[in-house]
Amino acid sequence: MARHVLLALVNATAGCDEEFNRWYEEEHLADVLGIPGFVGARRYRAADAQLTGKPAHGYLTIYEIETDDIAAAVAALRAAASRMPLSETIDVSGGASVFYTLIGERAG
Repeated sequence: MARHVLLALVNATAGCDEEFNRWYEEEHLADVLGIPGFVGARRYRAADAQLTGKPAHGYLTIYEIETDDIAAAVAALRAAASRMPLSETIDVSGGASVFYTLIGERAG
């Protein structure tokens, strides 16, 4: 089975980080992980130390996907998105979501 990831880069609405993180952990992750092929997720907050300036996105979620048909997984997420309630605490103005397919094993 092929392995893929979805990188979701987002920001919380100003001043709403605590509520945003609660919604993401308690609701949104379960919604996405309920989609066939989506098997795991890890969330990250932008570190204080960076090589160059402040990053454009404060949060990163890496969703793990296992499927031989990534197009079907993308389509399933797109279809499910209309049924997923979004919190007012997510800043939808500048997020980014990108799928990647594994081409090599973990080094190190």
